[in-house]
Amino acid sequence: MIRMHNPAHPGEVLREFLGDITVTEAAHRLHVTRVSLSRILNGANGISADMALRLENGTRYER
Repeated sequence: MIRMHNPAHPGEVLREFLGDITVTEAAHRLHVTRVSLSRILNGANGISADMALRLENGTRYER
């Protein structure tokens, strides 16, 4: 019998990725409201296509 896997909510993964950055600072960098980002991090909302693009642009590292 195959066991089902319950993957983590994207907000949990994002929270770990942000590390010590506050929700307010991360929201400012992503150009979204603190409430909007907080709802994602707490699992109340998913990550929309627009938010995915903001995350890509807001977390890009220069090489």
